[in-house]
Amino acid sequence: MLRLLVAAAMLSTFSAFAADPLPAGAKARLGTPRMRDLAGWNGAVLAPDGKHLYAQTPKGITRYEITSGEPAGSIGERAGGFERRLEVSSDGTRVLSANYSSVAVWDATTGKTLAEVKRPIPFGDAGASISADGKIFAAGGSLDFNAKDKPVTAVVWSVEKNAKLAEVAVLQNQSANVALSPDGKLLATWGTHFERNPPKDGPDPATDPNRIVQFWDATSGKELAKFRTESFGTPHVAFSPDGQVAAFSTGAGAIRLIDPKTGADRRRLFGRADQASLLAFSPDGKTLATAGNDGTVQLWKVADGARIGTIECPVGSLSVGVRGIVFTSPERAVAWTAVGLTAIVWELPSGKLLSPLAGHVSGVRSIAFAAEGKEVLTSGDEGAIHRWDLAGQNLGEVKLRSSGSFGSLSRFPMSQTTLTEDGKFAVGQLGMSGLYEIATGRQIAAPQAGSNVDARTILCRDARTFLVVPNLPYPPKPQPKSLAIAVWDVATGLKLCDLDAPVGEVTIAAASPDRSKLATVIATRTPDNKALFQVIGWDLTTGKKLGTYSEPGGFGATFLAMAPDSISAIASSPTGKVFVLNLVEGKATLEIDTGRRNLTAAPAFAPGGKQFALATGPGTESPSEVKIYEWEGVKPGASFRGHRGAVNCLAFSPDGKTLASGGVDTTVFLWDATAKPSPP
Repeated sequence: MLRLLVAAAMLSTFSAFAADPLPAGAKARLGTPRMRDLAGWNGAVLAPDGKHLYAQTPKGITRYEITSGEPAGSIGERAGGFERRLEVSSDGTRVLSANYSSVAVWDATTGKTLAEVKRPIPFGDAGASISADGKIFAAGGSLDFNAKDKPVTAVVWSVEKNAKLAEVAVLQNQSANVALSPDGKLLATWGTHFERNPPKDGPDPATDPNRIVQFWDATSGKELAKFRTESFGTPHVAFSPDGQVAAFSTGAGAIRLIDPKTGADRRRLFGRADQASLLAFSPDGKTLATAGNDGTVQLWKVADGARIGTIECPVGSLSVGVRGIVFTSPERAVAWTAVGLTAIVWELPSGKLLSPLAGHVSGVRSIAFAAEGKEVLTSGDEGAIHRWDLAGQNLGEVKLRSSGSFGSLSRFPMSQTTLTEDGKFAVGQLGMSGLYEIATGRQIAAPQAGSNVDARTILCRDARTFLVVPNLPYPPKPQPKSLAIAVWDVATGLKLCDLDAPVGEVTIAAASPDRSKLATVIATRTPDNKALFQVIGWDLTTGKKLGTYSEPGGFGATFLAMAPDSISAIASSPTGKVFVLNLVEGKATLEIDTGRRNLTAAPAFAPGGKQFALATGPGTESPSEVKIYEWEGVKPGASFRGHRGAVNCLAFSPDGKTLASGGVDTTVFLWDATAKPSPP
């Protein structure tokens, strides 16, 4: 049922961006770039109206309209400093920004800084807090290693006067976090403490500063109360609008409602496990929202502690938690989080998905054509595999089932997957490590799991050729003269050969289409300790070394693709050079002019080998280019631009008429591979 809901949510949002204009030469776009941020939504925050999301970009603080995903201008025309945290006053007129050494409040219209305090700020979202009207803010503090004799403090600051209202010396000696009541009258502090000579029996739970939360009069700095936490974890504190109640949790599930003026418990709410990593009160103070790390939100009545409901994230269970909740009325709230490069926003209590979502939420890692070229398979850095038709319609996800991951309910395991060129198998990494059958989603082998600390493994993209590379101790004693690499066939379980390779780091391995040869890229060093880049061809049946191409500069980004003739390859070196290589002779037969643009993906060959494609781009935010070449004479053909950011992968359709490119922007373009070259 959940998968049907997810698919329905995806299809319902598809129409919102299907009409986006396609770049020249594109037949279709798979997925959407909307509500995607290549910086991962660093320091982003929901606007108080629940209609916009503020994100930090190189061009400033950009406001995104949630339902369309479209940029809606910048606030204050203020240059983006990529602060760790943003917070917006309830009326939306003032923005608090915090980094590691200062907290500032500035006008959301003009961008003018209204007040700023410079001090070491602790890591996390509780390093600073602003009042509802934006007139007062609080800043936490960290131990100043240049002044170790000074105690850790927190300050309360007047924005109107740009002056300190109060400074409090906390019980902790390492860091102090803060939460300011909406009316700016109360302050809560908590933090970390370290005893250089702790008691033999451990710290006394009753007096351990790590488990104490203090409440203060924010104007005078007078301590009003303190209370002791019962469990360890990251504390979370939120005040009701009138400041009469403080909600506290360590994210384990239980929530305490406390009188901030006495420190006494008023009520305890018993939430789900791993619940209450985020707390938020409704404007009338009658409802409390508590967020769990799986994306679930529970709603409670403050007056009697009744549980109103439990709302799951509409795109499925998460492992990244909820990043923000904003009440837009006493009965309605908006929650958001970021998965990979994608912001996901939904409504409470309806659970309705508000933001555009289709396809991958993180970068596209590989592409394969299936169903005789009538479908496209794409895999991503979030562990998902999607099916598409040639018009760009999402046909659903392929659910990979790993025998070792049944305990994980997260929809996005954030483990990279790579498809084989025929679209029949996928190779998973990290938590989804193994070989998967696309037709069933079932894991059929886990060759990497058979390795140990003495060796590391490389599974080629054909999902059959498997290299076991010895791990070398550092510093090596004695220095081995060569690497004895074993090559196995995952399908038959037979050893194909042993390679006597130079000592170094094997970064890429690729088998030829007919599986008669193997190419390896090895970064090594000369006897005088100079870096060396080597591409070595091998006979895959005997392990005999064929040819070796070498050039200085062995460490850096490189790419390699075997040509259909099983003799040639296209490679790029760490210096950025792109060339055609004869593996038997170990010679570069031709250097390809890419206009000083580095490759960002492995080259792709069209069926029959008459054409190949390269993806280049000077940087993550710079326009990427996909270009087709004729193999005979390496003549440049049509070129295409459309991705935001780098292109990660390329693939031709079985008939060679369509070229697919997948990018870090989470989208795939289908290009007309028969297009003529653009005029110079």
